Amino acid sequence: METSFKEFKSDKFDVSDAESLSLFIYPNSLLVFVHDKNRTIKAAFRFPRTNSSDLFSNLDQSPIGDIKVPIKVFNHLSNFVLVPGSLYVKGEEDTYLKFSDGGSEQIAFSSPIEGGKMYLIGSIDKEIRDTFSSRFDQITFHHGCASFLDYIMNQKGNLLGQEVILNMVENKLYGACFTDQELVSFGVFDLNEQEDLIKYPRALIAQHGYNPMHVRINILGKSDGINTSEDWGKQYFKYFSELEPRPKQNLANGLESVKDFGFLEAFWQFDE
Repeated sequence: METSFKEFKSDKFDVSDAESLSLFIYPNSLLVFVHDKNRTIKAAFRFPRTNSSDLFSNLDQSPIGDIKVPIKVFNHLSNFVLVPGSLYVKGEEDTYLKFSDGGSEQIAFSSPIEGGKMYLIGSIDKEIRDTFSSRFDQITFHHGCASFLDYIMNQKGNLLGQEVILNMVENKLYGACFTDQELVSFGVFDLNEQEDLIKYPRALIAQHGYNPMHVRINILGKSDGINTSEDWGKQYFKYFSELEPRPKQNLANGLESVKDFGFLEAFWQFDE
């Protein structure tokens, strides 16, 4: 089976230096970071994704196919729900998600946000989970939006009274609304065309009763076929800005171009 992937490595990268992996399952691709003992990203690999079966076949044909180290898996493909820490009961993740689609069997998991002030509940297909378990001894699962949620909660002290923050992830658009620096809503939309970046923020503004003359719209990320700029956004919103996240990730020399994919995780990754 032929596969293609994009590979980014530091000059001093050696597979034997790998101490952990981070794998991000996006709607149309996979991204893998290889971390050394200092959590520096020494290599990155991006693979196309068409179905669940090609996830492991792609990895097998890459230089990291045989790495046996702890791995964190971030899955953007499942539903999610936020549960306040005061209401969260460990072991009740299935109940929170309320599976009703009748699809493949799912395994639920949770991630503590802001030190457990809230929990992000997500899931992954059981077959995929079992395959990961057969390949890696230490695995942690998170919903794919954990990094975005962690980032905006970390930055909320810099926000104004009315804020909408959007994150484009291929054909998904995550949206968070803050009122007086408090998160009041968090959700995801299908992103199919440029007009969606007008329609959804306007709907959120109306939902929360924000003043169009005061609310600030912030956007980050990229999506194929959708081009944004501050000049474009200010045709529709009084305050519109494109964000470049404050970097938390430590990229080795030679990996700066990984940021060009537009994924937040090249700058910021959720860590418990």
